[in-house]
Amino acid sequence: MSQTVSTQPVGSTRRFGPSVRAVLVATGLVVAAVLLSVVVGVAIVLPLIFGGFEATSGVVLVASLFATQLSFAVVGFLYLWRRDWSVSFAAPTRRDLTWVVGGVVATVVAAIGLLALSEFLGIEPVESVVEAPVLANPTLLLLLAGLSLVLVAPVEEFLFRGVVQGRLRRSLGAPAAIGVASLLFASIHLLNLVAVGVGAIVMVAVIFVVGAVLGVAYERTENLLVPILIHGAYNTTLFVISYVSLGGF
Repeated sequence: MSQTVSTQPVGSTRRFGPSVRAVLVATGLVVAAVLLSVVVGVAIVLPLIFGGFEATSGVVLVASLFATQLSFAVVGFLYLWRRDWSVSFAAPTRRDLTWVVGGVVATVVAAIGLLALSEFLGIEPVESVVEAPVLANPTLLLLLAGLSLVLVAPVEEFLFRGVVQGRLRRSLGAPAAIGVASLLFASIHLLNLVAVGVGAIVMVAVIFVVGAVLGVAYERTENLLVPILIHGAYNTTLFVISYVSLGGF
């Protein structure tokens, strides 16, 4: 009579149920991406600071942005390579473009609405790391808008919708996967804040709603390009509005 011997380590996540294991893996991916971005960011930013650039300069901000997106992409690609599965990506159909337009409108309206509500309630906004460089050089907003379209949106959607939400969907189903992925997506943006306060809750709520819209768009279209376009257009819209409010154009 043959016997099967388990080679699974005692401390492995396999001792948890599929749902818990999926959440742990998804969270681990995000934590790994953030930690790698810190390491890569330090390696890129420190030479700039020692070279004479201010820590709050636009050059350091953009360098940090590149470090973060590179790290996110590396973690996402490594996970897919190890798991031998891929994300859905195709040229947009007319239906996809309808989702893009609707998604952009929904995210921008939700963001402006929640921010207006927080202002009405007297909640002070929390300063972000972007604020100082932008106030010193508002034109930086236009550069960030361009980078959102070609770098930030593609990479973040690849990691959070394609990889993280895709992994969660296999065990939790689409609704729960969207919720957990959106929460993880919103939580990493806390790292962009100079301080944490009540305003941080508003910011997390805004980004959670945006993430949920992106997640629904991906599930309904099965095309990662759709949330990428929504994400890029959403960021660009807010950056341009901020630029105009600071006297641009």
